[in-house]
Amino acid sequence: MTTGATLDEASRKSLADAAFTVLSRADGPLHLGEILARIQAEGLSTVDGQTPQLALSTALSRDGRFERRGSSNEWSLAGAEGDIADEEADGTGFASAQHRGSGQAPAPPVERAPGVPPPTNLVGDVEIAPSHTISAEDFLPHVPDLERRLRALGAELLIESGIVRRIYRSLLAGRHVVLSGPPGTGKTELARLLPTLLWADGDHHGYAPLLVTATEDWGVRDVIGGIGPRLGDPGSGLSYVIEHGALTRAVLRHYAGTDDGSRLPDGPKPLVRQAFYKAEGHRYRGTWLIIDELTRAPVDAAFGGLLTTLGGGEDAVLLVPTASGQPRAVPLPRDFRIIATLNSFDRHFLNQISEALKRRFDFIDVPPPVPHLAADEQGIAAAHALRRLLRSGFPQITRALDGQGYHWPGVLAVEQVVDDEGALRYRLRPEHDEARLALSNFWRLLTAIRAFRQLGTAQVVAVYMSLFAGVLTGGMGWPEALDAALADSLADQLQVLTRDEQRTVELLVAHAGDATTFAAAVRAMLRDLPSGRRMVYLAALVERDAELRGDDVGEPAPSLLDSTRLDDVASDDTLSRVFAPEEHLLLPRRGLFARRLRTLSRERGL
Repeated sequence: MTTGATLDEASRKSLADAAFTVLSRADGPLHLGEILARIQAEGLSTVDGQTPQLALSTALSRDGRFERRGSSNEWSLAGAEGDIADEEADGTGFASAQHRGSGQAPAPPVERAPGVPPPTNLVGDVEIAPSHTISAEDFLPHVPDLERRLRALGAELLIESGIVRRIYRSLLAGRHVVLSGPPGTGKTELARLLPTLLWADGDHHGYAPLLVTATEDWGVRDVIGGIGPRLGDPGSGLSYVIEHGALTRAVLRHYAGTDDGSRLPDGPKPLVRQAFYKAEGHRYRGTWLIIDELTRAPVDAAFGGLLTTLGGGEDAVLLVPTASGQPRAVPLPRDFRIIATLNSFDRHFLNQISEALKRRFDFIDVPPPVPHLAADEQGIAAAHALRRLLRSGFPQITRALDGQGYHWPGVLAVEQVVDDEGALRYRLRPEHDEARLALSNFWRLLTAIRAFRQLGTAQVVAVYMSLFAGVLTGGMGWPEALDAALADSLADQLQVLTRDEQRTVELLVAHAGDATTFAAAVRAMLRDLPSGRRMVYLAALVERDAELRGDDVGEPAPSLLDSTRLDDVASDDTLSRVFAPEEHLLLPRRGLFARRLRTLSRERGL
């Protein structure tokens, strides 16, 4: 079968019919990658070539029997009931997990044809077919088609596949994982997506994510549970009950009779493992705990009593508090995992993690996309910005006819494409000269700033939204909208830069179009710096230059950082590659962004 744009009508119909069969059997909407996996597993249709997901997406988009659910890549039969997950910013600019990872409820009672006897494998009202039976002793299963699922992830997030493979390796090895990195790199959304996207199969949607955000007042009661007050009916006064913490709720959801993890089952009988159901009827193998902003909590105070539980022993148990005062031991399922996120920029200002607790986790860094993925990053950021502006009621933005992109007629378009490795990507296509110039100017500034601070893709989304909205409202031209967007949505992120780094960005705005004057001003600034600070600056300059040229980034040779060789290290060529000062900027030199930069570099604050 041919794929993508060349898909012939007969092949497209065959693929659509296969998808219709899969969705007819499903409990609710399915991710595009999961539909494809079920088609291939059941042999319903042949999908050859390097772009099977694009072929399937094209087939569904052009068939009136299907509809895409909200802004995600989930599909259902047209007219089927089900919740469409709202999309909210979670610091990454991507879909929030608070709708798709919480609010679960037990599945509806099983319906059987007249005359069919009740099955013996009932847990409450939920029937678990023998092929779906899950044991607390089950290990986390290997993913047989990992590469295909990694390609599917590219339609949602721009994360290097090597990083995802490291996370997958750690999870398979029984480790819990902390994703660290700068703000806005997609850590939270990655943590939410992986349990479902990687482990979905023909019977389950993978593992349901239970997302919680750590706070500075977290304690044992928030993680494990304890006594909490409850106000009853009017006149009944205050009472106290056992309330389960986030970890306990996530673990109990693996067992029958726990009312969505809110209580322990009655009686002393052994706990019975069951599939977990979300409110829309999706079946999951279990629930994983996703903790956002881990170090905002006093981690050791909240988790210190769990060192043995999280150690991954053969018979690990979670001691759950009870009203009798005697904790009940709940087996920790062997396929249960915790994925947490940590903002590396705030690491020194927040709570620290003890070495003993660190040993229970693997720490994996999630940096911004590397420079050679600039086109991919621009595309996915523009797609998210236009999607959110469309949802905010801007009528000038429309969805592409195939449902996979966005269009601002006469100004720009965002199209979904397939890269050389078969991954789904977005491409930003400006159709207006001033729009093209404004977007190019912003990217030059962002590339320069990333020499000093690893700004994430979420910051790109924020600037794009402000820039586009400024023009869409009709009150600003592109130069004015760009200046305001940088002042309002980016400048505040530069407060953590040192004075010399802020001064460099200020000089770039002031001398754009005059590379010689810019280079001379930067070298003059460096000569006035203390030697230690100058070495740090030059080291960052050399590393960024190597990264942009695609060379291996290693430690700069000490001789290169000798003050007598400053002109060689901070040469015109190096400064040109890192900061691109040759071309003029749309920005006014005394505009809003320039004034904010001057304020920052002179340490007067905001």
